[in-house]
Amino acid sequence: MIVHVEAVGQQDGSALLRVSGDHSYLDSVERPSSINISEVKSVKVVSISTALSRLVGQYSMFLNCEGGEYHIFQGVLSKMDSMETEGPRTIVFQSHKVTDKPYVQLYMIRQALGHHSIPLLILDWAWDIWVIRSST
Repeated sequence: MIVHVEAVGQQDGSALLRVSGDHSYLDSVERPSSINISEVKSVKVVSISTALSRLVGQYSMFLNCEGGEYHIFQGVLSKMDSMETEGPRTIVFQSHKVTDKPYVQLYMIRQALGHHSIPLLILDWAWDIWVIRSST
């Protein structure tokens, strides 16, 4: 197994990542965070095309991107729809409230995933698990 510890963005390059404790739900519960940023790291950023070009055969996609999963899925599904890539066999992702209409965004992603995959588990603002539809 190969694990790429990178960020996915608009284009290849680098970015600064502020690393601190996990307070994903602070906006939802309206609590102030007492957690200070503990570290700033420079990380490699790769485009969706670069990330997908590495993937061949059967692979799984695991995303916990604090809202970035929606943008990443748009690129992945676009590539799959244009037949440039086969797509992941299994998709596991954590969903986040990142827009003023988070349910709309989440359901649009699920609708798009439904063309290629079958849901095994769906928990709003937690985890989704999907497996690719059989080609037979």
